[in-house]
Formats: sequence, C-alpha cells, structure tokens
Amino acid sequence: MADAHFDGINSEALYRELLEAAPALVMAWGPGGEIQLWNRQLEELTGFSRGEMLGRSGRDLVGDGGDRKLEVKGGGHRLVRWQLAHVDSTTLALGSDVTSERAHQRRASVDERLAAVGTLAAGLAHEVRNPLNSATLQLQVLKRRLERGQNTPELLVPVVEIVHDEIRRLDHLVSDFLAFARPNPLVLEPMALTELLGSVAAQLRPEAEAAGVRIDCRLDAEGGRIDGDQERLRQVLINLVRNGIEAMSPNGGVLGLGVRADADGSVEAHVEDTGPGFDESAPVFDAFYTTKAGGTGLGLAIVHRIVREHGGSIHYESRAGRTRFTLRFPASVRA
Repeated sequence: MADAHFDGINSEALYRELLEAAPALVMAWGPGGEIQLWNRQLEELTGFSRGEMLGRSGRDLVGDGGDRKLEVKGGGHRLVRWQLAHVDSTTLALGSDVTSERAHQRRASVDERLAAVGTLAAGLAHEVRNPLNSATLQLQVLKRRLERGQNTPELLVPVVEIVHDEIRRLDHLVSDFLAFARPNPLVLEPMALTELLGSVAAQLRPEAEAAGVRIDCRLDAEGGRIDGDQERLRQVLINLVRNGIEAMSPNGGVLGLGVRADADGSVEAHVEDTGPGFDESAPVFDAFYTTKAGGTGLGLAIVHRIVREHGGSIHYESRAGRTRFTLRFPASVRA
C-alpha cells in the first residue's frame, strides 16, 4: 500500500515545483519583503533570472496587488494584474500579464472616440449647411433686387433680416456644439435647487405669458439642497423650461415646476408641460436629434451630460397632454 503522506521536506519540494511549473506568474516573499520565489513564468516574461531577483523587494514590485508595471530586462515593462495571498509570514503573489488586454482596451476606446467625433462632425456639418444654404439663397435674392434697382427698404430689409437670423442661428449652433464637445469642469458648492428653479421661473415668466403659458411652481422650501454647479444647473433648467413653453406654443397651457426632498436622501425636480407630447422611443438625449424647426438638437444632450456629471439622473415620460422630465440628485452632504 502506498504512503498516504509526504514527509515535510518532500512536501515542500513538491509545492515549490508546482509553483515553478504553474501557468501563472508566481512570486513569494517573506516578512521582510525579500523575494524567496520567482518562478519560470516570471523569468520568461521579464528576462530576469531567479538568481537576479532573490533577495530583492517583492513588496515594492507588487504593492497591494492590482495592475502594476513590471520592469523587463533591456528596457520597457509589462502590465501585470496581481492577486495576493498571505500564509503565516509569507506572501504569495499570483499574476497575469494583461498588457495586451489593456492595449486592446485603449485601441477600442480610441476607436469609439473617433467614431463619436465622426458622428458629431457629420451632424454639425449637416446642421451648419441648412442656415448657410438659406443665407446664400437670400443673398442671391438681395443681389438680383439690387441689380434691378429694387432698392427700397420694404424690398431689402426683410431679406437682410432673414440673413441676420440665419447667422444668429449659426452662432447659437456653434455655441451649443462647443458647450457639448468641450465642457468646463464643474464647480460644486452647496446650493438650494428650490431657489434656482424659482429664479429660472421668474426669468422665463415673460416668455411663458407671451406664449399663453401659466407657470405653476410647487417648491419644497425645506428641502432641495444639493452640491451643484449653479450656472451649469441653471443652463439645464432654462433648457427644460423653455422646451416646455415652446411645446405648448401657440395654444398655451400649464407648465408645472417642482422640487422636493425624498426620504431616500435624494432631491427630485420636475418640469411638466401640457403640450402634445412626443414618442417615448425618440432618442431625445442624442446629439443633433430635434423635432423643432431651427433647433440645434444639442440642448437635451447637454442637459443629460450635465445631470450625469452631477451624479444625478434624468428620465422622461410623454403622452398627449402631459410630458414630464424628472431630475434626481444626491442631497448635499455639506451644511
């Protein structure tokens, strides 16, 4: 009958041989951090022999584990993902070479960014072309009238006004595009979302009244404190409120605005209109998607990004007679 156990010396030798032959990077060090085991996989990967590495600091090479650069003989490095195990006074580090994986991720990230830039460039070119074509046509009209001697104000001023409006539209488009493509870092400070929404309502009330829209504010005076960038959130709220007003023009309606603090530690704000609504499957947060004549299609894309940068979320529901955008932010942790 075969022995059911190995003696201590043979057992230790077997374990060392298994670690040497393991299809993984294996390193071990003692209580002082000095390397006691440097297996063949590490020799092959780095070019450093066991004799060169024994006694060096394994703790300095691996740290607390995770992804770490490992020097390669002759220059350069490999990226190794380490996992640590502690047995008595010995630390065992098992690693895998993730250099190729990380390079693939970087290439994929670059490809995604290039694709996004291409999409944005195509969308911007399309949107720029419309006002340019319109302005060009009007300039041709202006030229023909001047050549015919039709130079009275009633014939020329309307054409000039159209050209001016198209140039202003282009300027608005470029401003929105820059805000979307090159956002500024947030400046977070404790603030009252209630006060900000109330301020936006007062600012846009003349526009609402001109469109036959009544603003109904229901703001929680006791809650609504968040850590936010006030100017960026003002941009968000102005965009949503103005969209609601425009959705109800020219027939008018009611624009409901509200802020309340929830028991789950969040602050909720909503903008609700009684307009015709839209298809809930529409990609309203996608860049350059718009249903408004003359719209840039960047407003809600900017809104979505700013809200997400604040650690918040934005959702909508829409049907004929009721469209509601709901924003949720973490409540402020500062006084």
